[in-house]
Amino acid sequence: MVTIPEWTKIQPAKISKILELLVGQGDYIQLPLHERGVIWNKWRRLFKYRSIDLVAINLSKIDFTDFNLSNINFKKANLREANLSNALLYGSDLTDADLESANLSKAILATANLSNANLSKAILYGADLTQTRLIDANLQFVNLSNADLNSAKLIRARLSYANLRSVNFCNANLMQADLRSSNLSKAILTNANLSNADLFQADLTDADLERTNLSNANLNSAKLTGADLYGTIIKNTNLHNVVGLTEEMLKLTHK
Repeated sequence: MVTIPEWTKIQPAKISKILELLVGQGDYIQLPLHERGVIWNKWRRLFKYRSIDLVAINLSKIDFTDFNLSNINFKKANLREANLSNALLYGSDLTDADLESANLSKAILATANLSNANLSKAILYGADLTQTRLIDANLQFVNLSNADLNSAKLIRARLSYANLRSVNFCNANLMQADLRSSNLSKAILTNANLSNADLFQADLTDADLERTNLSNANLNSAKLTGADLYGTIIKNTNLHNVVGLTEEMLKLTHK
């Protein structure tokens, strides 16, 4: 049976002790990752409403697999190449954080704030990003396939060359987003706002664009083969050289 250290019972806990447990230093240098995770998560369950301030902390390349990191202030933190797979980051503040090449596969980031964060080349396969704020975030070359971004805010987000296959963008706000050359095949974009978005050469094969707002968007040379355009708003949309767009599909749109 794993017991939590005495220092964890004193609130607020010392940041130095928190970091030792997180990264495996000091008293925990010999403790395996799994056991550190058990101690950490037990402590977080007991004091789940206690705030932890880790602003601008350097945690690059650290393994946080299965750790409960919810409701933590990670503003401007360095989490480059960190392993956060299956981690719980619900409600955490990652504004301006650097997560380049981090592994966040199947992580839970619902309601987290990732505005202006750097997530380029990160892996977020199957991650839960419902209602997450990604305003002005850098998501270039990211792998978000099969992720859930229902009702997420991605205003002006940079998603060029991103793998967005089968992503749920239902009710998401992607206004003015950069989606050039991104893979949106089989993505669900029902009721999403992509007004003024740049989708140059984007692949929207078999995508669900039902009632999607594409007004003033750039779809020059995009692929729409098999896409569902029922009720799609295409007011002032650039459809030059679009592949797979038929007259029958256009009749279903709303101009």
